[in-house]
Amino acid sequence: MRLNENVRLCGERCLLVPYEAAMVPKYHAWMQDPELLDLTGSEPLSLEEELEMQRSWREGEDKLTFIILDRDLPEDPALGEIGAGGGMVGDVNVFFTSGLDSDEVEDASDQADLGAQHGPTYCTGEIEVMVGEPSARRKGLASEALRI
Repeated sequence: MRLNENVRLCGERCLLVPYEAAMVPKYHAWMQDPELLDLTGSEPLSLEEELEMQRSWREGEDKLTFIILDRDLPEDPALGEIGAGGGMVGDVNVFFTSGLDSDEVEDASDQADLGAQHGPTYCTGEIEVMVGEPSARRKGLASEALRI
């Protein structure tokens, strides 16, 4: 979602930054782990498929994706300015559900008109956190990421 493209959330131990294309190779490496695939209910993807997934997450109207940077780890120079402040260790995804149901909006075109006038209306959401870097697990980073 473009909503968070310039958002940087800072905690004491971690930073949340937008998921950029330069981050995909590291993310892709994590997603080769059979345990992570099982825990996240994911299927293995090629690097090209992972890049396409990152683009779709970036453009999606119903989700926000942040990468977790551990402030105790060195920055990855390949990530540039967006990766400043720590090493990449995981992600946070927020999936939104529309707050409008069929009783509130007569048809889909009315809902689209409403969204165009006022932006999307969301009622509920789901948050998922993954610490993909094994050495960063069990350190409280996921808990802090949820709090910030």
